[in-house]
Order: sequence, then structure tokens, then C-alpha cells
Amino acid sequence: MRHAIMVVLLFAGLPAGAVIEQLTGRSYGAAMRELVFAPAGLEETGYSGPAWPQERLAQGYTGDERWGTVLERPMAEDGPYWALRANSGIHSTAMDMLRWSQALLDGRVLAPESREALWTPFVDETGGDGESFYGYGWSIVEPAPGALDAWAGKYETSGGEGFEIRAVAGSLRIEPRGWAAYASLHAPPGADTEALAEKSGEIDRIVSAYTQGDYGPLFAAYGEKVPIDELREKYEARERMRTEKFGAFQGYEVLGTAPYREYLFTVVRFRYARGDLTPAYAWDPGDGRLLGVVMRPVDTTRRLYPAAGGGFVSWDADSGTSYPVSLESTAQGAVIRIGEGDHAVIARKPN
Repeated sequence: MRHAIMVVLLFAGLPAGAVIEQLTGRSYGAAMRELVFAPAGLEETGYSGPAWPQERLAQGYTGDERWGTVLERPMAEDGPYWALRANSGIHSTAMDMLRWSQALLDGRVLAPESREALWTPFVDETGGDGESFYGYGWSIVEPAPGALDAWAGKYETSGGEGFEIRAVAGSLRIEPRGWAAYASLHAPPGADTEALAEKSGEIDRIVSAYTQGDYGPLFAAYGEKVPIDELREKYEARERMRTEKFGAFQGYEVLGTAPYREYLFTVVRFRYARGDLTPAYAWDPGDGRLLGVVMRPVDTTRRLYPAAGGGFVSWDADSGTSYPVSLESTAQGAVIRIGEGDHAVIARKPN
């Protein structure tokens, strides 16, 4: 919406902010918050509000020399600094920028034709080379065909587990194979992956028992606080609903355990004739007691985002967990390293 309005008004030679204030009867900042930021779910984006503490503002650098924050550099010799040029001085956070990109992709803030205009390559930015173009506020670069395909494949750790990498829509997605591999990909750096794998083993024993009619281990996992007959009735009723919808039960696989907010979650894939389900079993990390089952589907993959220096980072938007991922081509095959130092997990894809 913001970009579309600005394009029309700039052609008319009018200051966009002033016209928006006249049309809405609000200040420009308030109008942007109500009409653009709030519908996109942006919680920390704006001008004077939200009022960020100084220590939260990003620090700029020129080489090794500190440049400062945008509030310390309001004016340059030829006018306002870059933070006040064209983008109107909007401040934001990494999480809000992710929310903004998702809102754009979901069509929550722009009509389809306006969104398409943002990403249309109108102006060649490379002097005729055609490597990068400018749309409405965006630089458009086509990914190099096949550049990511070389990293796709199955990688194996020394412990026999591993990861599968797929090149999907110009990005890499990685999926773990094994309980320790799952923990290393989904848990924060430095987490006790062995303890998390033990929780996966515990759920494996519990599910194996109750799918054969033995609810004793499930009763014990709940701290013996839920009557065993109630557990049996609840789980058998849920299983009847699943089979009616998805067909005959064909088996299960415990995918792994990782912390999320204040709980631990163990994800299990249940296979049925007409589809799979991936619920998560929630644990209390304090007393180790099972709390219940979350039926919302869980994405067990992670997207690898390009980072400076040619590497990647895997970032979970829900938990904020981020850690470096490096991919290296060697004479023996491709190597992936997740994390740093003694906690790094290394897996190899043979040639």
C-alpha cells in the first residue's frame, strides 16, 4: 500500500506524507501504523513510536570504525542521511522485517497488481549487464540456475544419522534424520542434545506401548495424575477419528525433541493410508512430566539463509534461534557444518 501510494503521488509532484495526513486526518506515522504496520502484524516498526531504548538501535560501521546509530547521524553535508531519504526514516527489527515479508507474500497489505509492481524489474542497475534490476523499492536479482543444486543430497554424520538438503524455489531447506541430528538443528546452540535424544527415546517407548494397547508407560509419563482408563478412552477415541479421516494406521516414527519457549516438544510422524500427521508431545522441562499433545502440524525442516562470506544461517522465526551453517566442497564430497566450535555437527555427502 505504501509503495503504491507513493508512486502515484510522486508523479503528481506532491509530498506523499502530507497528502496522506490530509486524506486520513491523522499524522503520517499514525496513519502508517493503522493502515500498514498493524495489518501486517508489525509490532516494532515506526518512527517516534515504539520508543526504542538507545541500546536496541543497530550500530553502523565503516570498516572497523564505528559510524553510530541513525539518530546520531540525522544530517549529512548534502542533506538528510540515508535513513531519512526515500524510506522516510522507518525503524524496525529483524523479526518485524520477517513479518513484513510474510505479509507481502500472503497478500495482506497489497493488492496482487501492486505487489507485482514491487518486484517488476523496471530499471537495470548494472549498466546493461542485466544482473540486477530495480522495481518499486526493491532490487530484483534472479538466482543463478543450478547454483544451489550442487548442495542438495543426503549428508551423514559419523554417528550414522544425518541431514537431507533440498534446493527449493531458489533456497535451501534442510531436514534432520535421527534424534541427535534433530536436536542439533532445532535446539539452541550448546543445548544438551543427548538429553533431548533421551526424551525422543522415551516417547518412542510410550507410543510403541499404547499403539499395542498398553497404557502403563503413558500413565507414568503423565506423573500418574490422569487416570489410566481416562487416558485409554481419550487416545482410542482420537485414533478412531484419525482412521476415519486418514485411513488405516500404518506406523509411526519419532522425529526428535527440541525446546520451544518454556517447554520441550517431541515430534512424531504418524503414517496413515491417506496421509501423515506430525503432532508434538509437550514436556515440562522442570519435573520431566508429560503435559499433553499439540496437534498443530510441525515443520521439521529449516530454511538456510545466505549470510556474509558465502555461508548460511538457519533461523527459526518462532524461537529466534540462529546459528551458522557452512557448506564446503572437498575432494571427498560436500561437507556441512552446523554450529561452531566443540558443539558443531559435521556431516558429509560422498561424491
